[in-house]
Amino acid sequence: MSLPAKLLIAAPMSLLALSLATPADAFFSKSGHKHRAHVLPDNFTLRKKNATLTLHGKAKTEYADSHYPVFLNKNYPDEYNYFKTTLDLSSNFAWGRKKFGYNAVDASLVLRHKSYWGEAGRTNITDENQTKVCDSLMKAHSHESSKPVVWIKEAWLSTTLNAWGDLRTKNKQTIKAGFFPFKIGRGISLGDSYGTAYKFLAIYSKNNDFSPAGILFSGTILKDRLDYDFYYGLLENKSTTVEQTFNHKKANHIGRNDPWSGSGRDNEVFAGQLHYKHDLGKRGNVVANPYIMYNRALDQKIEFDADSKSELGTMGVGFEYSR
Repeated sequence: MSLPAKLLIAAPMSLLALSLATPADAFFSKSGHKHRAHVLPDNFTLRKKNATLTLHGKAKTEYADSHYPVFLNKNYPDEYNYFKTTLDLSSNFAWGRKKFGYNAVDASLVLRHKSYWGEAGRTNITDENQTKVCDSLMKAHSHESSKPVVWIKEAWLSTTLNAWGDLRTKNKQTIKAGFFPFKIGRGISLGDSYGTAYKFLAIYSKNNDFSPAGILFSGTILKDRLDYDFYYGLLENKSTTVEQTFNHKKANHIGRNDPWSGSGRDNEVFAGQLHYKHDLGKRGNVVANPYIMYNRALDQKIEFDADSKSELGTMGVGFEYSR
């Protein structure tokens, strides 16, 4: 996996990473990384009449050894090394292709296990939570498990609306709901690279271990020319129990008449995008991708719980040319 160009330029460090597994293709980046993953040579597929079930798996074990990533200075002992194992097991179900000529129903479940050798709890940390003792709010704390665990990375169901009713159009219109990845703007405006953190100058990280819950409406307006996506994602729901809404979380807020959080203090994403393809004949094709995203996150934390909020919006357009 190649590191971003920014990191390649700004991180003249000694770094070695080695992944062990076969068979697979290996490749090197300029930073000295070597990655190999063991992938099942073929998907395991079961077919019966109008339904298809496909199973797939992938496993990867890595070793990383980094020196001087914080200060980029060999006079300081900022080093780390670890072994890490990642296992993905996925299943996909499709129904309706023989009857309709396309999949009327699609469903997917992806399970992931990731652990650092000797520190299994590093990937199994709970959210921070405050406890109240008498009239005092204690410092927020979290817990971690000492046992390797498996969690759901993706779990979603998609259906093509044309199969269930007369939409007066031959262009496919679909709705998808569950836990699934979605991105706009190459994943930077929204996606697995959104909010990517550079903890230190030479340590780059992003989280793609799970997908948030969301609903996606997508379809075709003009066949082979214009498609659309409308997306809603719920990143944090802080109103699922009475304890989350009727509590003492805001007892330390100066000037408030009451200490409780209230309802509707969620973290939500609204996004939409278009894909327009223009055929230039012998000169190739141009694809325009305008998009817009709005992220509303209430009751966030800067110094203490629920002391801030954020409302962020992004508009952009991307172009691709191929010949």
